[in-house]
Amino acid sequence: MILNNYTNHQGLPFEQEVKEYFTNELQWHSDFIISFILKGTVNIHTKNRGHLLKENDIFFLEPFNSYSILATSDQVRVLTFSVDYEFLNHLSPDIETIILSTNYLRADYASDIHQLLSKNIAQIVLHTLKNGACQRLKCLSAISNILTTIIESFGSKQNEATTPPSYVQLRVKEITQYINDNYSEKITLDDISEQLGIHPQYFSSFFKKNFNKNFVEYLTDFRVSRSLPKLLNSNESILDIAISCGFSNHKTYSAAFKKLYGSSPNQYKKEHQPEALLPVVLQKDSQDGYFYYFQKFWNEETWAQTKSAMQTHMSIQLDLLSTNPESFKNKQPILIDAGRAASCLRNEIQDQIKSAKKDFDFNYLRLRDIFSDDLFVYYEEADKVPVFNWQYIDIIFDFLLSIHVRPFIELGFMPRHLASKKQFAGWHFHPNVSYPKSEEKWSMLVAGFMKHCIERYSLTEVQTWYFDFWACPDLQLKDGYWNETRDKFFEFYYLTYRAIKGVNHELRIGSPNFSTPTGYDWYDAFFQYCNTNQIEPAFVSVHLYGCDTSIGDRNFISYADEFLKPPTLPDKSQITQGINGLQDIMNQNGFGHYKIIVSNWNITFYPGDLTRDTSFMGPYIAYVYASTLKLVYGLCYRSLSDINEDFFPNSTLFHGGPGLMDFYGLKKASYNTFYLLCKLGKTIIERNDNYIVAQSDRGYQILVFNLSFYDTLYRLSDRSALSYTQRYNVYEVTEELVTHIILTVDPGIYSVKRSVVNRNAGSAYDLSNLVIEETLPPHGVVLFEIEKNIQ
Repeated sequence: MILNNYTNHQGLPFEQEVKEYFTNELQWHSDFIISFILKGTVNIHTKNRGHLLKENDIFFLEPFNSYSILATSDQVRVLTFSVDYEFLNHLSPDIETIILSTNYLRADYASDIHQLLSKNIAQIVLHTLKNGACQRLKCLSAISNILTTIIESFGSKQNEATTPPSYVQLRVKEITQYINDNYSEKITLDDISEQLGIHPQYFSSFFKKNFNKNFVEYLTDFRVSRSLPKLLNSNESILDIAISCGFSNHKTYSAAFKKLYGSSPNQYKKEHQPEALLPVVLQKDSQDGYFYYFQKFWNEETWAQTKSAMQTHMSIQLDLLSTNPESFKNKQPILIDAGRAASCLRNEIQDQIKSAKKDFDFNYLRLRDIFSDDLFVYYEEADKVPVFNWQYIDIIFDFLLSIHVRPFIELGFMPRHLASKKQFAGWHFHPNVSYPKSEEKWSMLVAGFMKHCIERYSLTEVQTWYFDFWACPDLQLKDGYWNETRDKFFEFYYLTYRAIKGVNHELRIGSPNFSTPTGYDWYDAFFQYCNTNQIEPAFVSVHLYGCDTSIGDRNFISYADEFLKPPTLPDKSQITQGINGLQDIMNQNGFGHYKIIVSNWNITFYPGDLTRDTSFMGPYIAYVYASTLKLVYGLCYRSLSDINEDFFPNSTLFHGGPGLMDFYGLKKASYNTFYLLCKLGKTIIERNDNYIVAQSDRGYQILVFNLSFYDTLYRLSDRSALSYTQRYNVYEVTEELVTHIILTVDPGIYSVKRSVVNRNAGSAYDLSNLVIEETLPPHGVVLFEIEKNIQ
């Protein structure tokens, strides 16, 4: 079986694929075959000899030869290149006369030939996955080097002294060559029999015996396989492709295609586009990909060769004197997440909050775990009478309101004195996530909290706050956020909702937070529950990330310590897709007019993602912001700071935390991009995937961004190109964006201010600051002498 995950027909004169299943069926090819054993062992039989090949061995075979492969171990993976005979014959007309003295090469790391072949195979893999402007030319160069090396090292021309081929070999070569040359024309069994000068009945018997299928079946399969390059790399119609490959009509072609590949041509084309790749091939022992061996050939010089020196030109031409019918008012508040409420008692967190407030004047700070035992909110005396303490919450809220920031509060988790069970989430601080032991006392706690806030800060003020409930009970995660049934959770929400509305009906309590796409079923059931019980949440709250949030039955902590683990199938449009999917469910249940607030979002949910410290996050944040302006009421970025207590603290500089600022308050590219976004006026004149044009009382603002997203290798969960010191090798090849801006404005004198965030400015990780860390043992002395080199 051919894996869908790693195939290539990119208009090149060779095809490449990773195969995992093999039978002992004899195969005939007009192509030049090169196979690299990625994993396992196989027995390859050709030219009356069998060869047991192991991991990293290389097998190669001249055109018009037969071979069979049988897997002799579990989990076999073989990377195979099939080089087109016509391409070879055009460049090397005597290719038919070349015979190889050997057809395999053992994995000898001291062998110059093996290393040279491996290096060029590694180049093809890398450039295929990078898929940049000149990557096909680089693949073509590499395959040429491979062929040249094999032929010059092991090839020789046939001469009279050479053992003549057998009758069967000659006949098979004549047949395969005739089919290869004429498959696009009408060929019948009588035609080819006449061409070869043998009786049709004998030909039919000979063909079935040596090809293991009849002539019509073989010819049909051959034509289908030859149609793949056109199908995947052109815009030709199915009918045109069918006719060009020898089929009489598109119906016959489609039926033959589905029989061979299990899907229609259109579906196959859709599934084999780069965005349809799945992370199967590159997973190996959950650490490295099946291409792990090639990593040593992907050095800095190789990565540098994948960069593009080309440029793309973009024009922004606007008449600002006339009204743009596409313009609209941006009513989104600016929302930032701080993580646990208790962390806001720390001086360094408060300093970072004040810095962010000064720089981009955000409106709301989201706080989780408001009923934490660290805040000593709930206690029961010996007689089981509940005691409420709001002292520490008051300190937090007083601080926020003193700098004109309002709280956005996630209600939860369960105080231990109110918990019914010892059920804890896997965070480092182990919050209890069980159902309350007393529904009455939980209602008293929630209502008491609301009443206290109103008494201290006024009803008018608290009515401007946002409240939502719990975190992602939908995630099927050991030590996750919820251990009861979905229906039980909805009852829990309804209990909380009634307690809040019992204090004041105008208080804004939103929906629970579910994730997407795992929580779509929960949202659907929740909206139905609301309709049945006449529940009207003030807004719909959701957690969204730019990667797949499906975790399965993994332990909560199992992913927490994988600080270098790349996200699973990240997609730059994942946030938008998640919002659209949620909106569809809302529309179906009569909630289409409700506001959506994305209460947590980021590129990934991992506690340590090294790419989040890089300049990549700047254009990514701008891209998400531009694409969601009209889709949601608010986006709450997680989080403001890398200082958090979700997992064991990591004080390493730029350890890949989720924050806009690192542990020491250094401002990342993401922080400074937020600063620029907040300078945009509230009137959005025009936007697309590369810019936002806005207007304010001060004038006009144009934010331009050039997003270079993760390359295919990294998207397929291969981390080989990423390290603590090297973080820019995991992005796709992207051209520089040259922007031409032409604006029609009122006559006058204008000033233009340019603010930049890139690797040279606005990114603490990339700046030329000298950052030095040193651990001194007891009785240690260290001297740092820093001198600038003289050019």
